Amino acid sequence: MSNILDLEKKIAELESIIEDMDKSAMLLVRRDLDLKRANEKLSSLDKNKSEFVAIAAHQMRTPLSAIRWSQQMILNDEFGPLNQDQKNIVKQTLQSVDSLVTLVTNLLIVDQLEVGKNEVIISKIDVVVVINQVIANLYQLATEKRIRLVFNETNDQAFVDSNVDKMKDVITNLLDNAIKYTPVDGNITLSVTKEAYDIEISISDTGIGIPKEYASNLFSRFSRAENAKKVDPNGSGLGLYIVKKIIESNNGTIRFENNDAGGSTFIIKLPKSEK
Repeated sequence: MSNILDLEKKIAELESIIEDMDKSAMLLVRRDLDLKRANEKLSSLDKNKSEFVAIAAHQMRTPLSAIRWSQQMILNDEFGPLNQDQKNIVKQTLQSVDSLVTLVTNLLIVDQLEVGKNEVIISKIDVVVVINQVIANLYQLATEKRIRLVFNETNDQAFVDSNVDKMKDVITNLLDNAIKYTPVDGNITLSVTKEAYDIEISISDTGIGIPKEYASNLFSRFSRAENAKKVDPNGSGLGLYIVKKIIESNNGTIRFENNDAGGSTFIIKLPKSEK
């Protein structure tokens, strides 16, 4: 009789365990369905956001171009001469329009990079040639601040596999920042070094540097140090984020160091082209 009671007790315990397992399984199924629904909703929201950003960016470009064109005509005295105060106001308007154009463009680039729409043609390019082209484009900007630009280029060609326009964007962003945040009569030095497996590009300046508390978030979206905001209140905080995304898409790395004498150095490493 005792054995029968023990058996019935064990059967009851097993039934209870099975019932609990069934409930747990049902709960897991429900949670899985809830997660799938949530992911589908997030995916839909992300798609809608991407479409909105793309449409908004394209819609804003046309009126911004029209505003810039008209303000430039006014500044060129095509509607009559302006006094100095009036010219200063128009110049400020142009700067604001340019900042907004940059923001719109950067938002579109970020969206393309994050959703994988940024399909570009990859080819074998010489970074020395790219850097020289960017220096030529920004030389006048540096000259206006009496900044000395030095390029310590390698005697040999330095080939990497990348998209030439994207690589120009990277170097332009970093060099433009260096010029912007380096005081008058400062120095900027660019270097290209060929290593065993990589090409190293460095851009060093005698500028304002980067406070330690901002170091960990420097390449994050919309991240800007307080000292940078004082120099350029209209910056978007997207430039370095875009630079990092582009470099990483080329299997490269980017980091920065603060210089002992002041300023900072950005260092890019990209795999050598094997073609």
